[in-house]
Amino acid sequence: MEPSPGSGGFHRPARMVPISSGWADEPGAVAWPRLDPELISHGRRVAVLVSQLCVELGVGMASTRAIAEAAATHDVGKHFVPRDILDSPRSLTPMEMACVQQHTRYGAVLLDNAPANPADSSNLASIVALLHHERWDGSGYPYGLLGKEIPVCARIVALADVFDALRTRRPYKPAWSHDVTLTYILDQRGRHFDPGCVDAFLAIESNVAGCWTPADEAFADTR
Repeated sequence: MEPSPGSGGFHRPARMVPISSGWADEPGAVAWPRLDPELISHGRRVAVLVSQLCVELGVGMASTRAIAEAAATHDVGKHFVPRDILDSPRSLTPMEMACVQQHTRYGAVLLDNAPANPADSSNLASIVALLHHERWDGSGYPYGLLGKEIPVCARIVALADVFDALRTRRPYKPAWSHDVTLTYILDQRGRHFDPGCVDAFLAIESNVAGCWTPADEAFADTR
């Protein structure tokens, strides 16, 4: 893996503006949302798995901590997506899915305006929020980045995010078993996921299996 957790071919635009924010009266102002306990729990579980993946990948201690902290807020933009869409038990319409996909931009804008961590000049939290739905094969969003164009931090979080999403119940599906989820992740090696991240996951998956218990299998929507 590359030495810098934020490395990759992506360069964040100087100013990112979501289609419609409605967060504050003043242009360009951003207000922190009221936090959703379900999304907070999802973020915490993703951060735990991200930490384990980083260790297996040989990421340094400081970078591991920074990426894990960024993982904890990767879905903060979903606080601006209508709840009835996130909680829908049916398949989403193309328009609804487009609305959900805006959460990456909302989160990036919000975190770009959050107080900066002096130890994190690259603002990993904003990068992870924006790019955790990019896919190794270029079929992800919002930019369709390909392979190593995607920063390492976002590649790691992408796998952890999907693992937790599949292992937890959503309004439109039950929680998947560990074995079924593992089969899916293996199938997506080199497609959705960085092959190196999948290999790292395989090395730790027996330990991970016991971390996601039925008590954790509550709603966690990560479309």
